[in-house]
Amino acid sequence: MGRLPADVATRSRWLVAAMLAFHDETRRVARPTTWALHLTDGEFTVRAQGGDLTVAAGAPDDADLQITTEDEQLHRLLTHLLDPQDAVATGAVTVEGAVTVEGGVSELSRLIELFSFPDLDPAGTA
Repeated sequence: MGRLPADVATRSRWLVAAMLAFHDETRRVARPTTWALHLTDGEFTVRAQGGDLTVAAGAPDDADLQITTEDEQLHRLLTHLLDPQDAVATGAVTVEGAVTVEGGVSELSRLIELFSFPDLDPAGTA
């Protein structure tokens, strides 16, 4: 999945569908976790338990963490063009529900690590 072209309107649902496609079942969570994603076109729920992952439209009632960002920033995180710590520090991503900023960065990293998107170089190629 390469760089998103600037002239193409992004759709959050396309990005979350890609998250399902690039989920790496060998990457497991130690405890069941629910993330609420507040993206450009709406809200989505990501749930992980062991090696299982589900993504659904709509906000969960019981999110462990709330993540707010634009689609482009999430894409940059998933393809390793943006570091979770930098994303939070610059305000590109807002994380709520963690006790500390460091905890929020850790939880965001834990989500990103569930996927095996190809790394992109800054020019946008894999």
